[in-house]
Amino acid sequence: MTARKIRGQDSWGSGAWQASRGEDDEGNKIYHNGVDLINKPLNSEVAFCDGEVTKIGYPYSQSPCNPSWSDEKKTKHRRKRNLRYVQITDFQGVKVRLFYIAPSVALHDRVKKGDPIGIAQDLTKIYPADKTHKTAITPHAHIECIIGDGFVEPIEYLNIEVE
Repeated sequence: MTARKIRGQDSWGSGAWQASRGEDDEGNKIYHNGVDLINKPLNSEVAFCDGEVTKIGYPYSQSPCNPSWSDEKKTKHRRKRNLRYVQITDFQGVKVRLFYIAPSVALHDRVKKGDPIGIAQDLTKIYPADKTHKTAITPHAHIECIIGDGFVEPIEYLNIEVE
């Protein structure tokens, strides 16, 4: 597999493992539970492990827009609802999720490391340059690993080559 670059700091944040994501409603700090790997929209994304496709999901709420939201917020919410992820469970039971891809696999497909599993979705349409963000978000796929109930750093666990 080709070496990948980790998304550094951009106007929307950092793609590093455990980067700050602000605070929740109770004031508890939120951390990035994965790593963002730079890609190009519409490029193929591949499996990072052997295993079985155990979920094809939506990373954001599928709830309807709140009527009181601004038109801008409603548009962003609708666009985010189109984002997808693929979860592959490896043969040790570890769940590996790759976000922001249009899946080309189906539930229960068996895949090998390096097999194509989807096409990169364009995040710059959802997170563009705007009044508070100097630049659009760097296009990327978000990868995370879950062992039991906890997240683990995916680059080391999956032995992903990075630049």
